[in-house]
Amino acid sequence: MTTSQVARVSAGRARWLRISAVGRRHAYVLRRSPHRLFDVTVWPIVDTVLFGSLGVFFARQGGPSGAAQAGVAYLLSGIVLWHVVYQAQIAVSTGFPDLSQRRL
Repeated sequence: MTTSQVARVSAGRARWLRISAVGRRHAYVLRRSPHRLFDVTVWPIVDTVLFGSLGVFFARQGGPSGAAQAGVAYLLSGIVLWHVVYQAQIAVSTGFPDLSQRRL
């Protein structure tokens, strides 16, 4: 492309070109390493089903009736929430390989 052709691209079009370039790059990375696709798709689904089913279970129980039940409910919810945070950290650290390859 010459300089005059680059100057003709509107700001909105340039923004969408950048977004599509990032999307294509991530698609190429996921195609090259399928284990990342597993981390990106399966773990969020597992976390959502697990956290949602615990929430539905405790809602159907009518809430904790005693201090022991409340403690168990908070402990289980905390463990699941910590797992969600842990998996998000793994997804962020492996989802952006260009950050680890560049010297920032």
